[in-house]
This record gives sequence, structure tokens and C-alpha cells, in this order.
Amino acid sequence: MLNDLGASKKLSAIIGGESVLNDGSAIVLVSLFMSLQSGEDIGGMDALLFAFRECFGAVAFGTVFGMLQCFCFHVLGDQPTALVAVSFTMPYLCFLIASTYLHTSGVLSLVPFGILANVIGRAYIVGSVAERMEHFWEQIEFIANTLLFAISGLLIASDLKAGTIMASDWLALLALYILLLVVRGVTILILYPLLSCYGYGMSKNECIMTWWGGMRGAVGLTLALSLRSSDSVGEIVGNLATFFMGGIVVINSIVHATTAGSLLKYLELENLPDKEILKEIRTQFVDIAVDTVKFAGCNHEEIQKVLHEDEGWIEKHVDEIINPVASLIRSHSTIQYSHIHSSAEVMMEKRRHFLLSQNSTYDYLLSRGVIPRSAWMVLVKSVDRALDSRESEIDQWRQVVGCTETQMAMSIIRWMGSEDEMAVVHACYGRIEQSDSYYDPSNNFIVSYCVQFIAYLAYGYLRAHEMGRLSLKALHSRKDNLMHLREKLDKESINDCEQAAMVLNVVRSHCPIVLCRIKTSQLATAIKWQLFDKAFSLLELGLIEHNELEPILESADEISTRCNQLHLRLHMGGRVSSEGDMEANRDLYPFMDCKIPENRKMSSSFEEELGYQTFARDEARVTVDFEQVEKLYSRRNSRASMDPSLLPRSNRRGSYLS
Repeated sequence: MLNDLGASKKLSAIIGGESVLNDGSAIVLVSLFMSLQSGEDIGGMDALLFAFRECFGAVAFGTVFGMLQCFCFHVLGDQPTALVAVSFTMPYLCFLIASTYLHTSGVLSLVPFGILANVIGRAYIVGSVAERMEHFWEQIEFIANTLLFAISGLLIASDLKAGTIMASDWLALLALYILLLVVRGVTILILYPLLSCYGYGMSKNECIMTWWGGMRGAVGLTLALSLRSSDSVGEIVGNLATFFMGGIVVINSIVHATTAGSLLKYLELENLPDKEILKEIRTQFVDIAVDTVKFAGCNHEEIQKVLHEDEGWIEKHVDEIINPVASLIRSHSTIQYSHIHSSAEVMMEKRRHFLLSQNSTYDYLLSRGVIPRSAWMVLVKSVDRALDSRESEIDQWRQVVGCTETQMAMSIIRWMGSEDEMAVVHACYGRIEQSDSYYDPSNNFIVSYCVQFIAYLAYGYLRAHEMGRLSLKALHSRKDNLMHLREKLDKESINDCEQAAMVLNVVRSHCPIVLCRIKTSQLATAIKWQLFDKAFSLLELGLIEHNELEPILESADEISTRCNQLHLRLHMGGRVSSEGDMEANRDLYPFMDCKIPENRKMSSSFEEELGYQTFARDEARVTVDFEQVEKLYSRRNSRASMDPSLLPRSNRRGSYLS
């Protein structure tokens, strides 16, 4: 409901986490009271041991089961049906074993289980798998809530009809509702100093919204029904528990659910779409419509009359989208309302769109197998953190480098790597050490894997920023009223990509064999999906049938596997700039612009061919001195002729630079 009302992800996460912990605590307390009601002799120490077993035992078991689910995700890979089945059965088994056989809190065991599924297993739930899983769980949630509320409603109705609920019970229900509000408010007030300093942090308005909007009833109704069916609890107590809990749920649905949206707006916690950006998109739509009707033969006067005579209707329509209540009041009043947005607020929305575009690019690269899941997790974390601090300029690369996984990889390189691999670590922090001496990269597989991981991070980061800048260009009309903000955001992005580009260039010069492996893998992936897309297009055109699709896809997969066995070399001049321009790079995905232009003349003279050649990269131009490169390799080969051990393995089999 909070997402539908436009609440931020931060607020939704805070309220959702608080509700889950409340539900788990309620289950522990109800289990303790039911044990006391059944006649067990439980002292103070026994109660503490009981709570310890219920809480910490559940957390430990949930952690183990969560790791088991992540292992299942890894084994199943990209099989949507199997992943959905595992996501349904594993939580149920975790809850059942924890509550029935281990006598711990099943709900609390699902907390670490869900955290691990989100942190580690999240990389397996992208693309079609995420869509199918979301649809499946929405249906399961709807069916479970419907059955729960229907059964509870029928039982309460039967109690009312039987006359077991007295008039005083209605007053007790009202008093219980007020008491619950007071208890929630006092609890949040006591914990506010800690909540405001740690984790996401909480403002006063967010505390108020959490106090008012965090009351839920599904788990409470389930506990009430369990009390009603328990032999240790009397029939009257069970009936009253069901009535009170059902009454609280009804009050929440009538009072809290209907007023949460208004309170969210009053506290200014609502994530409204920016007016200026919506207006720009609306104007762009009008431009598209004008081009279409012009092509259809409509005259200029009629177009001006219908679409351009009164452009104020665009602003009015945008206001109706953002705030329909205010637009309704304005239509019946002579007062003119103005929705003023500062440039800073519009810039924040621009950054949000830019970051969301990055998320889509990362998901696409992962679903196509261009980047590994480990790199995807780090890159997505950087987007999540940047979304929480989009008031300041883009500085994501610092968050990528500061991530735990990246720091572990760099620590391994510092510990076991040679100075060539150490240069990659220095490049992550924007430092390059110039040296004429040559160091042979270490042959350690672990170090090579860590360098490859960092190279994937740099590539994915540059590609996502490049696609994000292109996506922002799609949000402007011919007037382009927000061009200055887009240009400012482009500069922020390009400046932030300098260190990522430096990393790829250092890997290219110091550890070319790593970049060759990445190139081979990405090229095989590009060929695979190019053939897959061709096969699916033939299917859509009706040129092949479904029974013919499977062998065609197997052939495409076999071709891709064979291409993965190629020993590829890196192209001279394939350095990467901070602007990315991956489509013009022959060494990195997507390998789209690999043909030499027809107007480019190749010199027959060896001296001219090794001279200065310039490669255009949009507005920037990168110049490569091939003569200096030739001298460098000649000096290294002369040293290796005296001592073959100085010659790297790449030069023993033939240079990786062609």
C-alpha cells in the first residue's frame, strides 16, 4: 500500500522491517503465555532461556537455511519455474522445521533467511525470473489474505450471532485500540535516538508515519485463530481474542488505510513526480503527434489550432497527474496556484532517473551473461546507496571501491599479486605509477580472478553510465527546457567515470591476458544472444514452429561454446575514455561497431601505418602513438632474449596486442 501511495523505498523498508520484528516478537510472547497457560512451571531463568532459544536459535537456523536456498539458486541457474518453486518451498520448510521440530520462532527464522535471499540470491532473480516470481507471490499473498480474513470474519460473525460478545467487549476493543497506539508511540519514542543515528536513519516525520502506518493484522489474526483452537485456552478467551484482533484489523482498514495517504502528503514524505520533467515529456509527446499528423497530410493551421494554440493545457494536465485534489480546487476558484520546483529538486529527479536507468542496464548485462553475478551485486548496491543521497553530485565509483567485496579483492591482490596487478589497485583510487621497468604478472589464479572481477566492475560501471546518459536524452522535447540540467548531469557522470576508465586501461596495459579472457567471454555471449534473437524473430514471423525452435537454440548455444574457445587478441587503440563509447570498442561488449569505415584509407607504408592514427570518440579524440608502443615492445623483447623468464607468457605464445 505504501508503494501505491508513493512512499519512498526507505520508508517502506523501515515500516516493513519494524512490522516483521513486531510479528516475530508477538509469536514468541504468545508461545510463552500458551506454555504458562498449559500449566508448565516456568521461572525467570526458564523464561530467559525460552526467549534466547526462540530468538537466537531461530536466527541461526534461518541463516543456515538461507545459505542452503542461495546454493539451490546457484545450482538451478536461469530456470524460472524451478527458481519460483524453490522460493515457495524453502521458506515454508524453514518455518515448519523451526516452529515444529526445533521449537523456535518460525517467523524470526525467516528474517535472516530473507536477508540472505535478498543479498546473495537477488542476483538470480532478474529479468523474466523476477517478473514470474513477483506475479506468483502476488497471487499467493492475495489468496492467503483472502482465506485468512474470510475465515476470521465468519468465526466472528458466528460469535456475534450466538451472543457471546457483550456490549462491554466493544468498549474494551476501543480501549485496546487506544492502548496499542500509546504503546507503539512510546516504543518508537524511546528508540528514536538509536533509529536516527544508525542504519538508514529516521526523521521525526518518518517516526510519525511509522507509528500510524505500521499496524498490520495478518499475523495477529493467525495467532488469534491458534489461541481459539488451542486446548490450553478456554473457549471464551479464544472467542474474545479473535474478536479483539478482528476488530483491530477492521479499525486499521477503516481509519489508518484511508488516512495514510493524506498523512503522507502532510508530512511531505510522498515521492511525487517532478512537474518540470513530466511537462517536458508531455511536450515531447505533442511533438511526436505533430510529426505524425503532418505526415498524414494535416495542414499547418489545423495543427496549430488543435495542439499549439493553448499550450497551457499541458501544464494543467501535469498538475492533475501530480495533485488531482489541488487541480479540482483550482478549477472552482479564481486563485492561481503555482507548483514551484527549484532547479535543485529537478536535478534530484534527474539523478533518480539516471540511477534507475543504471539499474536496468545492470539487470540487462546480467541476464545476458555479460557481467558476473558478483560484479552485478556490487554495482546494484552502489545504485541503492546513491538513491538515498541523490542531493549531492554523483560519486558512485567511490562506493563501488569501498564495497566489502571490492575491498576483499584488492586485499588479495596486495597480498599475493605482482606490481602489475598492484597497478590495478592504484588505478581504482585514481593513481597511476609511471615506470619504464616491466613486471611479469603473477600466475596466481586467485589474483587473476580478483583483477578480472575489478575489470568487470569498471566495464559495467562505464556501460551503465553511458546508457544512462543516452536514456536522459530521450526525456527532452524540441524546446529542451532542461538541457542545462542534463548537461550538468552528463559532466558529473563523465567525471565520475574517469577512474573506472583508468582501471580498464591499466588492466589492458599491465594484465592484457585478463582483458583477453573478458573479451572472449563477452564475444561468445554476444554471438549467442545475437543468434537467439534471430531464432526468436523467425518464430515471431512464423517461419519456424515451436518444435523447430529447440534444436535451433541448441545449435546457437554450440556455436557460442566453440567461440568461447578462441584465443583472441586486443586491438591497438582500444583504450577506453571516461565517456565509455563501448559500441565503438572492438574489445568489449556489445561488439556492434567493429567494421572499418569505407572512407578510411589504409596506408601501404609501414612507417605511416605505425605513425599517429586518430580514433574519433563522439566529441573527444584519443591519439595513440604506435611508434612509442613498438619501441617499448622492442625493448622488452630484447631484455627477454637475454633472460627468457622475463618474457611474459602472453609474448611466449604471441602478443595479446595485435
